[in-house]
Amino acid sequence: MLKDGKSVRFIVVCIVILLALYGCENNPAPSDDSKPVESQSTSTYRTDLLQTQQSKTTLALTKVFFLDANEGWAVGRNGVILHTGNGGGDWSPQPSSTDENLIDIQFINKTTGWAVSVNRVLSTSNGGRTWSDVWDTSTINLSEGESGADTGIQFQAAMISIAFYDANHGWALALGWDPSAGKYSTPLVLNTNDAGKSWDWQVIDQEYGLIAVADSKTCIIAGKLGRLAQTTDGGKTWERRSSLTEDDILGVSFSSPKQGWAVGSHGTIISSNDGGRTWEVVYKQSDNDHPIELHAIHFNDQSHGAAAGFEDISKGDKYQYLLTTLVTTNGGRDWQRKQIAPVDFVINSMSIINPGAAWAAGGAGQIVRFRTE
Repeated sequence: MLKDGKSVRFIVVCIVILLALYGCENNPAPSDDSKPVESQSTSTYRTDLLQTQQSKTTLALTKVFFLDANEGWAVGRNGVILHTGNGGGDWSPQPSSTDENLIDIQFINKTTGWAVSVNRVLSTSNGGRTWSDVWDTSTINLSEGESGADTGIQFQAAMISIAFYDANHGWALALGWDPSAGKYSTPLVLNTNDAGKSWDWQVIDQEYGLIAVADSKTCIIAGKLGRLAQTTDGGKTWERRSSLTEDDILGVSFSSPKQGWAVGSHGTIISSNDGGRTWEVVYKQSDNDHPIELHAIHFNDQSHGAAAGFEDISKGDKYQYLLTTLVTTNGGRDWQRKQIAPVDFVINSMSIINPGAAWAAGGAGQIVRFRTE
């Protein structure tokens, strides 16, 4: 028997709470399947997914590239080239025969690869044990066919990025020297059919920052403000493509000749299922406290993929970057965000091979290996 009004009020409140909980469970909030699904952050860092590696150099690294879970290379300032054959457990220097800052590197198999500085292209046919200087940009002539024109400088273009399809065929981006402006500002795309020993070039409409190969004839170039352009005839002609975003594009990857992925600033991920002709936005970060800057994306199959980047969490003079991944198990419809751990160096490059093997490299020779799973 109830003894007073307080007991009655207590029971009524309990019933109201139970009814509210029951209603929430049986009437979930409606979802809009037409919009990219937002990821959910983990509440704690996943330091167990991170491993610091010893590069044996303090020189800043600008690019890390892995061919598979074991074979990888990194390049950086003063001509440094590093190689590992065991996933970064050990890194060893390779003789580049140059003291120029190297900005990009790519291998198509364990023996054949290229590295570039702003001015020249190096190549190797023995896995990097020896490197040869095969070409430099002094051979470029942007004077509209007027041979021997004196621009006052030796090198006519500054290289930006390279992408090779096989042992002979490759593309590159560069900025040509503009005498009237007194700087490298003329956007160029280059192609080679003889393993980088000679290059043809053409002026393009805008500046782009990276280049990626889909197949022997199809290549994508991308850059700031969502810029995209494509060739489907081996580089003879280029056409602009709409990325449906104005965020900077910082990484492009093709999991098949038809299926392409690109990532960039503000955690943006876009995809194409027709070889790069059309694109759609599949994810964009909703909170802007610490925008995610994505640099790499990789799919192991049609369903499972991961993107990697970082959030700038620096405060005052203390620089820190939070290594962050986005993972999907359903082909990019949903993405789960994982904040792995802060690092105290600027991340310049990332490479993903599979969920258990990904790397980030940057300032002061720093390299970390992490898992996205």
